[in-house]
Amino acid sequence: MFMRIIRFLLLAAFVSCSFIPAGAQGREVAFSAGVNVPMYKGAGNDLMLGMDYSWFRRSGLGFRAGIQWTESISNVDDSFGVPLAVVYRTISIDTPERLAGGFAGAADAVWSGNSGLGVVGAFLLGLISDFEFFAGVTPGYTAGSSSLPSRDYFAGGWQEDWTEKYRDFFFSLDAGFSLNYRIWRFRLKLMPAFHYNLIGNCASRYMEAHDGSDGPVVTADESRPLRWFFTFNGALAYSF
Repeated sequence: MFMRIIRFLLLAAFVSCSFIPAGAQGREVAFSAGVNVPMYKGAGNDLMLGMDYSWFRRSGLGFRAGIQWTESISNVDDSFGVPLAVVYRTISIDTPERLAGGFAGAADAVWSGNSGLGVVGAFLLGLISDFEFFAGVTPGYTAGSSSLPSRDYFAGGWQEDWTEKYRDFFFSLDAGFSLNYRIWRFRLKLMPAFHYNLIGNCASRYMEAHDGSDGPVVTADESRPLRWFFTFNGALAYSF
């Protein structure tokens, strides 16, 4: 089953890339790592790994297709996705101009009385070579099963919380941006993004029960679909 999922996702990414026009002006391969955070109270973060292929025209417009793996989503293991996105990249600033901007920003920070971290941050911001803005979709498959309930006891009863998986497939809408640092043909990317799961294949479940004369009495039973997610990835890309 696991290998069938991998083959399916690789095939989907290959088919997506096959539609890239032959006249593309710039191409890029990137490898990324980061975290995925469900946006609800008490949620943890989970490891993400991925790779993607992009092409860009001289106007800065482009298309991106890739594959990604998420270690778990709120304790439901192994989610695989095929992110597809339309991308716009700003004009890249040359290295001498970036260095001048970095030193100017650091000088302004020192003049304003900022701390050492503030000065370093201002310098690094000045080194940004270009920005990317992207929006797209991610169809995917969640291989793991519902998580086991975690039970806590209190005087006269108990409460449980867990993540329930209703269906295997998911489909999310994605939007974000990237801060890029270019060195020759390489780019270091910092990519925050937001995602909305249209299908809602998983939900956070909560149940509370009190001891009654005829046995436990359920006093709370709540289900909250996991829809919104925030991701933050770092990536290393090579342009050719």
